[in-house]
Formats: sequence, C-alpha cells, structure tokens
Amino acid sequence: MHNCSFCGCELRPASGKMFVRNDGRVFYFCKSKCQKNWDMGRSGKEHKWTKLYKKDTKAVKKEEGKREKD
Repeated sequence: MHNCSFCGCELRPASGKMFVRNDGRVFYFCKSKCQKNWDMGRSGKEHKWTKLYKKDTKAVKKEEGKREKD
C-alpha cells in the first residue's frame, strides 16, 4: 500500500497514478486534483482538505494546549 505524495491518503490497489522523475524518485497520486496541485508546486500542508494538513494542525493544537495548562 502506498500513500498519496500530496495529501497523504492511502491508495487502494490498482488505483491512482504513479509518476517517476528522471532521477528515479517515485510519486503516487490518489486523484488528478492532487497531481495538479503538486505540479503547481503547492504543498499538501497548505490545504485544509488533506490529511497532511489535519495531521500537522493536530500536533500544533496539542502543543498549544499543553502550554495553556502550564
């Protein structure tokens, strides 16, 4: 199982796209929306609909919560 290189969601078998650069790095995309955003140079952490954004903001919220308790 692979994860989408842009949004971080899991890819089902036989779905999505695989992009291989000339240097051999492999990128997986679950949908064309992810591939187009990646092509434009955007980061998955910038968009609220991605799992990477949700994962990153949860970590930030937990740190802020710990600071407020102290």
